[in-house]
Amino acid sequence: MNKTLYRIASLILAFAILLGNNIHAHAVGSVYYVSLTGSDTNPGTASAPFKTFAKANSVLSAGSTLNIYAGTYTEQLRITKSGTSSAWIIVKPLGGTVVIDIRNAATFGLNLAASYVTVSSLEIKNSGDICVNVVGSNLTVDGLVVHDCASHGINTNNSSQVKILNSRVYRTVLSNASRSVSSGWGSGIKVRVSDNVLIQGNIVYNNYGEGMGTRGTNVTIRANTVYDNFSVNIYTNSENALIERNFVYCTPNSGYERDGLPAAGIGMAEEYFDGWGARLKNAKVQNNIVAFCKHGVRYSGADDRLTGGGLKDATIAYNTLYGSTNSALSIVYESAQAGSLIANNIIWQAQDKLSTVDNPVGLTFKNNLWKVLPTTALRSSGDKVGDPRFASAPGYTPESYRPSSSSPAAASATDIGISSDFFARPRGPSFDIGAIQFTTSPPQATATSIPPTLQPSNTSLPPTLQATASPLPSTIAPTNTLLPASPQATTTLILPTIQPTNTPVPALPSATASPIPPTLAASPTALPPTAIPTQTNLPANTPTSAIMPTNTSSASNITLIPVADSYVNSGSPTTNYGSATTFRVDGSPIVRSYLRFDVQELNGRVSRATLRIFANSAASAGAVANSVSDNSWTESTINYNNAPPVGNTLGSSGAFGAGVWISIDVTSYITGNGTYNLALTTPGSTAISLASRESGTNAPQLVIQTSP
Repeated sequence: MNKTLYRIASLILAFAILLGNNIHAHAVGSVYYVSLTGSDTNPGTASAPFKTFAKANSVLSAGSTLNIYAGTYTEQLRITKSGTSSAWIIVKPLGGTVVIDIRNAATFGLNLAASYVTVSSLEIKNSGDICVNVVGSNLTVDGLVVHDCASHGINTNNSSQVKILNSRVYRTVLSNASRSVSSGWGSGIKVRVSDNVLIQGNIVYNNYGEGMGTRGTNVTIRANTVYDNFSVNIYTNSENALIERNFVYCTPNSGYERDGLPAAGIGMAEEYFDGWGARLKNAKVQNNIVAFCKHGVRYSGADDRLTGGGLKDATIAYNTLYGSTNSALSIVYESAQAGSLIANNIIWQAQDKLSTVDNPVGLTFKNNLWKVLPTTALRSSGDKVGDPRFASAPGYTPESYRPSSSSPAAASATDIGISSDFFARPRGPSFDIGAIQFTTSPPQATATSIPPTLQPSNTSLPPTLQATASPLPSTIAPTNTLLPASPQATTTLILPTIQPTNTPVPALPSATASPIPPTLAASPTALPPTAIPTQTNLPANTPTSAIMPTNTSSASNITLIPVADSYVNSGSPTTNYGSATTFRVDGSPIVRSYLRFDVQELNGRVSRATLRIFANSAASAGAVANSVSDNSWTESTINYNNAPPVGNTLGSSGAFGAGVWISIDVTSYITGNGTYNLALTTPGSTAISLASRESGTNAPQLVIQTSP
């Protein structure tokens, strides 16, 4: 009897496996290709691609993949065909950078009106309207570069289950470039009447409206770097909004001031919209760092036409609010104000303008660290007063706001159920006030989180910016250097701005300068000739490693970028991601990244080798570098099924935050000149997004130090 039951069960299991395999095979779907040199009479194959996006869209179905060959397209990319929950439609570049340049036509660059579709790693620019419009459900845009848009950069409206990830958005809302519009401006990233929206890992700056503006339900704004936007950097009028682990800052004289002042860092309000009402409630603003803006966090009230306005059931906790020009914390009173907690924040303002709170009724203050003693109504028995004593001078890197061991913030917070900090590291068993939980050493990432100079398409440098000597790595940035007491800089040294596609993009500060932000215009003080290293724009598809030597008295450094990189995904075992501007690692499903470096011209013994990678997203489990002995894989063909096996573990990064460079010691593997292959993995089960060599100046680096 038992044997009979066992055989029946085995047959059922085998049938289920067979059925599952058939379903998965069906879900893979057809693969189509578009090329500038194709024809719409072609079948859309790799060797005979379509010419237009319109033709490609007409044949897409659930599970399809659309590969777009590199080039600059002037046609709108419109996707109206939907996938399913088990068979998404994938749209991605192939073989290099894909640019969609609408040439200021009053139309969207990317018009995504469907469900279950992912679009990744495209550059969208020069729209006379919205650059990227997303309408539907279960939609993801990932790794886009969006700029020079008359209206919003990325907009989603009346949608649900939308993800806006790892994208760079700048110079949008050009309709307000004169900075003369008093209201109603657009946003770099805009959410309107949408539900379940995730905005994560983006870099948003230099937009003539809001950096991010949201009006919806269940909106999460996480781990973004947002700076120098005109109206407000992050703004919400949403129900159940979560704003966490963002680095928000403002720089003096950026050219994006409003009435002569920088924008607020994080803003909340209740504006009037037909059918919306006073919906701002249950907002959670936590683990953010806001520096040098007009306000750190501000609720600016409700429109007079609304009833029930006020800060309701909000949590403002574990934030570091530093150096604002006006009050660091500002709350306008409305009649429905109730049930809100302000706890465990560092609140510091140079002129002691710490808070502007109209009426404390309905507000509970706990365990905040104030620069000076606040008014009686805002105090609690757990408060601390004085200098926060950061481990380094506060500036334009998140790491500079880490408390030192002597900080009054250490072990002074009250546990309110928030279990991790700005870097997604665990809090406790004692809890520290502010965005960053104290540790005995800073995070693994040692470089700045200021967005590196962008190179969205392979344009040449202006003649005046051509390097005249061996180029230095463009990612060098100051760390732990003192910021002047006044945010007005007078003698800051700044590298020239690299201008991809003729669009101004901030330049990084020089390696020896104070941490003044990349967009700061220095005063006309003469700079020493030797103080400014020259810099070369590294194209995203550089075919060979770039060698960038720097000399010291007894050793030399050479910095290389990969000659190939890609990642593989067990969930899509036949898909190649070689042209993506990101690569990924994940423990479930298994996702690994592969890199190849061509090491040449070493003189002397290798004393240290460090793999440096720019992290688009945070990871508590970190990334692990492994050796790979097989040199036969190629960037354009590697997939999970044909990927070489991973060898020995070389080193790991430890936990890190979003928007930082991580470092892994691989000295044991790099022994001299030759070709070296590495694989990146993670022991965690959270997907990690990293910048690939196609990203430009965010490309991975192998830094080799040699000695005689």
